[in-house]
Amino acid sequence: MSENVFLFVPNIIGYIRIICIAVASLNMVSNHWIAVIFYMMASLLDGLDGFTARKLNQCSRFGALLDIITDICVSNVCLLSCLCHLYPQYMVLFQLSMVLEVSSRWLLTQSTAMIGIKNIKERDYTKESRLIELYYKNKVFLGAVCIGNDLFFAMLYLTYFTTGPHVGSLGLFELLMYLSAPFSLVMFAVGVAILILASKSIVRLDISERNVCKHD
Repeated sequence: MSENVFLFVPNIIGYIRIICIAVASLNMVSNHWIAVIFYMMASLLDGLDGFTARKLNQCSRFGALLDIITDICVSNVCLLSCLCHLYPQYMVLFQLSMVLEVSSRWLLTQSTAMIGIKNIKERDYTKESRLIELYYKNKVFLGAVCIGNDLFFAMLYLTYFTTGPHVGSLGLFELLMYLSAPFSLVMFAVGVAILILASKSIVRLDISERNVCKHD
């Protein structure tokens, strides 16, 4: 009897994350507390699906793509779209962040598949980019950057409604926003590095194929 990949435990965790993000999105205008709680729940569950997949030997192509879609297209795009509404003066920056997130990860997924590797995290980046190698191979660094980036945008959202209890001259949520801002900058740098790496990888394939055609 064949296994039902849709019901793999890590994929179920992915569905739960999507539900959390849906609940957060539905409450972003009406209830900022529920929105932040469910958004951060989705963020914290991010590392659990990969760990579970490896632990239960339930790694799958579907799961890998579900993870990327949930991380980028659902999670970040939903919150950043709301931030465009709350902070229209920074709309261009939020739009740039969304475009970079989606395009860089999509290109990386495509270029990885083109060279015959099924998962972007299994790819060897040592000769291509030290930053991306560190990002995908060092779980502590990956977790810190991802959670820190999500925390920054969550606190940026939350401070629109309340700065939180005071810690010195700043509100708690303001303080967390400033402390997590460097992680968001690192994530932006990772996105730029991925976009460049993936583009170069695809161009190398183009050149290789054109050279083969010239010799035929």
